[in-house]
Amino acid sequence: MHALALAPFVVLLACAVTYPAGWPEAAKPSQVVTPTRGVMYGAAPLSWDLPDGTHIRVDVEAASVISGLGAYVAEFRFAAAYVDDPEPGIACATEPAGPGVPRTRFGCWSRADPTALHLWLAPGGDCPARHVGAARTLVRPECWQGELLAHGRRLQLRHGFLRSTKAPVGYITWVDEHEQALLAADIVRELRIDLFDGTAEVTPELRRSLVLLTVALTWWEHASSPD
Repeated sequence: MHALALAPFVVLLACAVTYPAGWPEAAKPSQVVTPTRGVMYGAAPLSWDLPDGTHIRVDVEAASVISGLGAYVAEFRFAAAYVDDPEPGIACATEPAGPGVPRTRFGCWSRADPTALHLWLAPGGDCPARHVGAARTLVRPECWQGELLAHGRRLQLRHGFLRSTKAPVGYITWVDEHEQALLAADIVRELRIDLFDGTAEVTPELRRSLVLLTVALTWWEHASSPD
């Protein structure tokens, strides 16, 4: 998430939230993902442990947040992958560019085949992340919704937001074309990711990709915080 987008998180529990499509409000998490013990990190955890014994690692190439005098600029390039997996995982960046890449504030794509798996946040929208105009995106929920192509399916990323300010919050769902959740996640806290099963059917391969993308999104949102 962009630099100031996490500022409202500190008062989240005291504010009314509009949850994203498919959010399981009454459910308990089916999985809890936690940072790997003993792995040093700066802005956000770089290694995560899943309950099944697998691990996800984040490798940062560039990370910069500048805030002040109404300007909020975040610049990130990093990769995320399952440890000991022969697949190279995904690459993510602020405002990526290249063949077939739409105007987007943030994106992630498969390092093996970007045409087979890619996520664009607010594709084609006027939602900058790098210059002074980025500040206005903090009260525009549409700037925090995404489009995902994965395993031959076109899916959506949905973010929750505060009703009072419209600022985004770390309740997310990955939904199908019927707005039914495939996977939901509470990524508000820096040191814990709660995963919730959705109501729509999801293959093990797709779920694995969604979990990887969720960890990448979690890292970006917390690393983008100016605090």
